[in-house]
Amino acid sequence: MTDIPSAQARDFEALKQQYPTQTSQCRAFLMRGYPLPAYTRHLMAFIDELVNENKKMTTIATHLASLRWWHKRYGYTDPTDDPDIRDHIKQQRSEHNEAPQQAPAMVYPDLECVVAAIDAELAASPGSDVLPSPHRAALLRDKALLCVGFWRAFRASDLVQLRVKDYDSLRSRHGEPMLYIRKGKGDRSGKGKDYPLAAVSDAYRPTCPVRALNAWLTASQLREDDAIFCSLREWHKSGDKHVAKALHVNAVINIVNQRAAKVGLKGYTSHSLRAGFVTEFSDTMTDTKIAEYGGWSNVRHVSTYRRKLVGLPFVDADINAALSQQPTDSHAPQDIQSITSQVATTKDK
Repeated sequence: MTDIPSAQARDFEALKQQYPTQTSQCRAFLMRGYPLPAYTRHLMAFIDELVNENKKMTTIATHLASLRWWHKRYGYTDPTDDPDIRDHIKQQRSEHNEAPQQAPAMVYPDLECVVAAIDAELAASPGSDVLPSPHRAALLRDKALLCVGFWRAFRASDLVQLRVKDYDSLRSRHGEPMLYIRKGKGDRSGKGKDYPLAAVSDAYRPTCPVRALNAWLTASQLREDDAIFCSLREWHKSGDKHVAKALHVNAVINIVNQRAAKVGLKGYTSHSLRAGFVTEFSDTMTDTKIAEYGGWSNVRHVSTYRRKLVGLPFVDADINAALSQQPTDSHAPQDIQSITSQVATTKDK
């Protein structure tokens, strides 16, 4: 590591030209008059300012992570690694830390309500379901995203990395369609995993992920290398030399939030889909089964997604019943064990 020089450039734009990568993420630090690279005393004062402004410790941690990355990127000593800084953060966390705010769970009745609203908009929106208008395209895409996200308990990062070629609706090896996640959060090997996408029974038909996904892919006419859940701006550009790029993770959060808000559900995020699946089926699946099904690397993390439901129309759902009937257009497994036994299947590519 190089030593921190005594003279520092404080002008933000000049610093961005000198250090183009990651400097914007350190804007809050720089705009308060602190220099980069930073001394320990600067960082201590910055932390105190944020605490006095009632910033959450998670927000402060995000700022510190950006500063840490910047110093390591440009070969400077990392001030966040100083023992005094670590002790100071520990003290502030013990004095000011709050219980983490958890996104509410989108349990099945919630999902059904949101999807019903989308279906109503589709019915009221004239046009073709093949290369539809942008409005109809957004409805079809968002419905597929919500249904796949809930029934597969996917993270937003899983959804945005899916390509059309990662969805094999005709694969017969397991008897149902498969989705291939190239790099899941808990996939340390980096080899990727196959996830069965089971069609649901008639009782859950409005939210069937297979039907919703097939409807979107048929309508969008996306090609193999296109992102399944792509920006509509990118979808319109899609052509022989242009690949439709994926939505940003934040866009997935906004989609879930806005679709839920339309039916009066506030504060929902992409985590609500994952939490909804855990909450809905925790009475009929063990945490180990849920962890295998949803791709949790540590079974203990499953309980953090389970929410208490107070005053909500909770259905005592049974995923075996949900997946027990085979619709005519797909082959759903007869038992959840037939899915969870295959979730860990590694796809060698």
